[in-house]
Amino acid sequence: MSKLARIRHMSLLLLITGILVLSVGFIFISCGKDPQLKVAESDNGPFAIDLSLAPGPLGVFFAVNEDFPRIAGKELTVEAWVKSRTPSLSGGIVGRNDGLGIVLFVNKNEPKLGVRRTPVAPEAAGCSQISVTSTECIVDSNALLVQDVWTHIAGVLTSEDQSSGPANCSAVGTENPHIAIYINGELQNCSTTGSLFAEDPASDILAVGAIGDAGPDIDNGGVSGRFDGVIDEVRLWTVARSKAQIQACMGQELSFTVMGDCYMDSSILKGYWRFNEGEGSGSTDFSGAWGTGGFESPALIPWSGAWVQGVPIVRDPG
Repeated sequence: MSKLARIRHMSLLLLITGILVLSVGFIFISCGKDPQLKVAESDNGPFAIDLSLAPGPLGVFFAVNEDFPRIAGKELTVEAWVKSRTPSLSGGIVGRNDGLGIVLFVNKNEPKLGVRRTPVAPEAAGCSQISVTSTECIVDSNALLVQDVWTHIAGVLTSEDQSSGPANCSAVGTENPHIAIYINGELQNCSTTGSLFAEDPASDILAVGAIGDAGPDIDNGGVSGRFDGVIDEVRLWTVARSKAQIQACMGQELSFTVMGDCYMDSSILKGYWRFNEGEGSGSTDFSGAWGTGGFESPALIPWSGAWVQGVPIVRDPG
């Protein structure tokens, strides 16, 4: 064999070996213990969901998981970015809430948080009974959404001493637990729960864009039905996030890789929808607790017309 032929033969062997090495490496990467790699492939850009585009009176994102962690007896945080599409917005933002549970919602442009549980006697101050089977404790934000302006809302069930805070915090801020609401990272108001935690709803359904799967009116009959606006970056935690933590992470995606307040700790982060797919009728829960949920029309028909430009936040480099 000539010297030139031997060189060509060796080059071909090296090329084949390189391809095999790359292929094996790809298999290990794709099938390794880090499932986020596959999830990240569906992250097409900074999208959000606009429920005002829904084809009927109720178009919601939902997720179901029979093994969803219990919320009873836990501090909680529910947060999202929202943008109103109407001069007077009412509707549910996110809730694990049928007869019981927790819900972040808007009533006549005012963001609020409700924590629902079984009645107590005498009824705790600040809670309004809406049926013979459940009560709700509601905290008003004393703030109004501005149409077509992104606003970050965070509702917290907490035992933190917030007695130095604004509005009713001086009266109930030391109650264990109480509820508080933040607008764009600033504490707005507190309200009593009668020292009671939320209770586990009867259903495992988490609804985005609605009060909950049972859909009862809340806030003295003021809110039910579709959220006529845009929702992005929905997060559910089974801990009370502090003001500093909310402010640190509201302007960026939670991270797979960077430790700290904005790390996706699966022991406390129990729901996280970036809504960045930009296509299709489903969206992935990056926390891993729920899996993929879907958008449905009132007739339970999958709906893929939700996608719009998302809130301008820092993308996760990991």
